[in-house]
Amino acid sequence: MSLILRPPLPLNELSRVTLFIAVAIADTLQSHLGLEPGIKWPNDILIKERKISGILTEAVTDMDGIEYIVTGIGLNVNQLREDFPEEFRQTATSVLEEVGHHVPRIPLLQELLLQLEKRYQQLLRGGFADILEKVRELSTVIGKDIKLDGIKGVSYARAIDIDNNGFLMVRDAMGNIHQIMSGEVFLHHPADESQ
Repeated sequence: MSLILRPPLPLNELSRVTLFIAVAIADTLQSHLGLEPGIKWPNDILIKERKISGILTEAVTDMDGIEYIVTGIGLNVNQLREDFPEEFRQTATSVLEEVGHHVPRIPLLQELLLQLEKRYQQLLRGGFADILEKVRELSTVIGKDIKLDGIKGVSYARAIDIDNNGFLMVRDAMGNIHQIMSGEVFLHHPADESQ
């Protein structure tokens, strides 16, 4: 699905949008299906370390801030493992795979829209601190060693927090702390370096 949002937010708070959506998806999976999701910063929802949902956000901005945002949400609902391309079968999952039965999509969509509206209104009322607390609680990367594939190439660090703007805070091998605004994050295990 795609959402068009027109939040009256400054540009430096743009990443908050992806995070409120991630929390709304997690809320839906918890309340509607009894699943235990994790949020892999910045835009993936995982169940047992396998991706069930992803978020893509594009903003149109002007000098005054955000004009509008288009957010695409993908949620794997009734796919079997063999329905995924071979290269994703070990890393992806679906609602069907996790709950063990077919799930009607309309009631699931209705619950997701309800949770999105609830979290969006919370964001607009200045309640990002509570959203951020939920992101931190569900984070699959905070406190772990990560491999970051970003604008400056591949680097390794330890994820230590998510700041008030929704940026990932990492500590490099030299002990320096960096603020990461975007990039693909993978959990890193020392054995990975030999591969």
